[in-house]
Amino acid sequence: MGHVSLKGHASALQCPEVFVDVDGDKLAVRFRPLVRAVNLTLRLEPDHSTVVVTHPPRISRRQLMGFVSDHVSWIRQRLRCVSPSIPFTDGQVIPVLGIPRTLCIRPEGRRGIVLEEGRIIVTGPVVSPANRLRDWLRQYALREVRSRACVMAERVGQRVRSVTVRDTRTRWGSCSVTGDLSFSWRLILAPDKVLTYVVAHEVAHLVEMNHSRQFWSVVDSLVGPCRAERDWLRRNGSSLLRYGS
Repeated sequence: MGHVSLKGHASALQCPEVFVDVDGDKLAVRFRPLVRAVNLTLRLEPDHSTVVVTHPPRISRRQLMGFVSDHVSWIRQRLRCVSPSIPFTDGQVIPVLGIPRTLCIRPEGRRGIVLEEGRIIVTGPVVSPANRLRDWLRQYALREVRSRACVMAERVGQRVRSVTVRDTRTRWGSCSVTGDLSFSWRLILAPDKVLTYVVAHEVAHLVEMNHSRQFWSVVDSLVGPCRAERDWLRRNGSSLLRYGS
């Protein structure tokens, strides 16, 4: 049976170190106050490691913890529905910029990693072709997001200081006040337009460090209407976390 445990002494509204234990799985709990919220709502982050509770600002810690405790069964059910991981093994189908490609591991070859129509060929006598492919995809993602970000930033009169890619599992991208952009390398698995939208989203933060109407106007100026891409990420983003895990 699941239970909620607290660590630290900050109030719940100050983001304490809170965890919920569900059948041995330890999940972090993050509280998100929202002025327009009327009810308490709960969701799992795409990587299923964090529970996010959205709530009205004026609510007691006891109510928040009680709400999480009352929904342990719901969390357990969601965890049971998690799809299995998709390993980088020979014959597996891996999307690259949304295009399905069959992974072909050829130790006898000497061509490195080659992207062909319908195939990703990994050659060479390597100990771990999966790690090699993962590193290659990270570098591919870095090249793609960096080139797009720099072009977009110039269009809105801004400058990107640096671009990095990481294996972030709760955010697709981020932008610092100093102009540093960071993205999940797994965006290289998403459709091309989805990756472009995420880059535009973070570049727009160089102009507006918020999600105001002005911010979305900047996004629209860079990529046009992007509701379809946002919806795709909302529906399918968690599936990108399954690859190579």
